Amino acid sequence: MTAYTRVTLNPYMTATRYLRKLPYPNDITEIPSLVSGLIIQADYDVNDPDSLTRNRVSDTAMTVVGAPELVTYGVVCDEQNYIDTNIDISAYNADDMSMIVISDRLTAGQAGLVGHLVLTGTQRYRGVLAAADKWTAKWLTSAIVNQEATVAVSTPEGYSEFVAARFIRNAGDGSMMTKVRTQRNLAEFTRTAAATPANMPSATMKIGATASGSGTSAATVRAVLVFNRALSDEEMALIYQIYANYYEYHEAGFSL
Repeated sequence: MTAYTRVTLNPYMTATRYLRKLPYPNDITEIPSLVSGLIIQADYDVNDPDSLTRNRVSDTAMTVVGAPELVTYGVVCDEQNYIDTNIDISAYNADDMSMIVISDRLTAGQAGLVGHLVLTGTQRYRGVLAAADKWTAKWLTSAIVNQEATVAVSTPEGYSEFVAARFIRNAGDGSMMTKVRTQRNLAEFTRTAAATPANMPSATMKIGATASGSGTSAATVRAVLVFNRALSDEEMALIYQIYANYYEYHEAGFSL
């Protein structure tokens, strides 16, 4: 006997629940097993106070300086209120690095997002800086000459931006290379120099502040990932997709 399923439509009933399509992959805790070299993975949740100091890939907690404010899936930082990662950037002087920041665009001024950024006096920097008009990956040659790569801010209303910087000591011809990309629209700029990079002093990387008090605006940081190697385009795209799906799944109120 053939089995049948009978479906009846009731035009007088209004549904109060519905099924929605869940974006996948969306588990940010799987990233360390998918992409190697992760030394910092920080993301924030106003309902989870421990997220302020949590590094998902280290048993060493980060340190709150001042009073950075947890908001919905983010933290608001400035030069007096930020997060010290307790990870010494000088430990990676011999390594390539990749730094990813998910951040809201600034409306004015500039803010350090991640890394070690001494922008005045005896300048030393390797990190990511935000301004109202551009995202910047900043690095120095061994002659203490600025090498920075920038992309213009084009973040739509209701979006945060996934900004990825890559710091490559030897691009294959002995030249150092600094790259920055916004993954949403694949805008990218690359800067090279026929030089070796400057060594960073022993100093911990900061989230949401410079090391020289040079920030002039607060920044809303949603996630930070730092790797001790240069990521491939495919790896950056995978991380972007996982975080975009994570925020969509949790109905965070913004898109990537």
